Amino acid sequence: MYYVYKWTYVFSDCSFLSKTINAEEAGAVAVIIMDNDVDNDDTLVDMMEDGTDRPAHIPAFFLQGKDG
Repeated sequence: MYYVYKWTYVFSDCSFLSKTINAEEAGAVAVIIMDNDVDNDDTLVDMMEDGTDRPAHIPAFFLQGKDG
């Protein structure tokens, strides 16, 4: 069994849902979104709702600043 890993870094102001859908359309099977603010260790965000009523069909994970 072979695994192929493809990584990309995306910096944008779009919603997490848009990032996930864009990655899905590019062929991703999962998304890990990280916050680069190391002081942000307690802010929870709603990743998958941006008011556009679009579905994502791949898993998406968020790491807060201290973990990302």
